[in-house]
Amino acid sequence: SHAEETQLSTHLRQAICKFAAAGNCIIVGSGCVSMAAEMKNTFHLRLIAPLEFRINKIMTTHGMDKAQATEFVTQHQKHRDDFVTRLAKSRLDDPLLYHLVLNNSLFSPKQMAAIVEKGLQQLGICS
Repeated sequence: SHAEETQLSTHLRQAICKFAAAGNCIIVGSGCVSMAAEMKNTFHLRLIAPLEFRINKIMTTHGMDKAQATEFVTQHQKHRDDFVTRLAKSRLDDPLLYHLVLNNSLFSPKQMAAIVEKGLQQLGICS
């Protein structure tokens, strides 16, 4: 129901902001960026990748064939988008919500970590 979703949204926002205010944490999840948008000690990162890259990644990590992986990626993206639209009142793909958007298919995890670390340093969030 709408009342339950509103209650969940309020509780989720409070929990996210409490963790973010405490600092030194990484909060992963759709909608977190809009829920802590005004907080000064946050760094909002979005990882993107072409659909084919995402499908291949799921095939490898979950042992699925291409059809299964395509369905998995499509359904999970739809669920994330629906969740954010309903509870966070924003669009997940709005680049203005983020400090940085990285294409996951162009960088290794180590390279992305270094880029994020540099961004955090530049904003004075970590030393």
